[in-house]
Amino acid sequence: MILYSWFKFRVLITIYRSTDHRNIFLIRLGVKMNFNRRNYPPTHGIRVPSEDMKQLVINLFTKVSMSVENARVMADLLVQTDLHCVFSHGTKQLADYIRMIREGRVNPQPKIAVVSQSKSALVLDGDGGMGHLPCYFGTQQVISKAKEHGCATLTTRN
Repeated sequence: MILYSWFKFRVLITIYRSTDHRNIFLIRLGVKMNFNRRNYPPTHGIRVPSEDMKQLVINLFTKVSMSVENARVMADLLVQTDLHCVFSHGTKQLADYIRMIREGRVNPQPKIAVVSQSKSALVLDGDGGMGHLPCYFGTQQVISKAKEHGCATLTTRN
């Protein structure tokens, strides 16, 4: 079944869905590429209880100088992402995150600061830390603003 076709840079791109609706195929210049609709756990993997995985993530982040509070937030977010079957954005990224902290590309102890705010908007500076943290803490603040004013926006940077 054809989902969508369009011309981009004089190339016809067509997206097909298989009859079982599990796979999406992209046809471009006659080359067929297979894209899975969902992230599936590897068949050869092992199951780890979520609480054990959270504790492992907390231990790893605290070993690279992240505060326990921030490590707990990161563990909750990464494991929750795995539990929602989005493995590409969950604990699979943990080794890369640890490497970036060790290389100095990510600040393990960011001081998240409010740059500006209004009744329904908030801008946070993440101080070069993991992007998850200002988004998480900012979301908590923006939810209360939205409940009070009907709508609110969060922007993060750095």
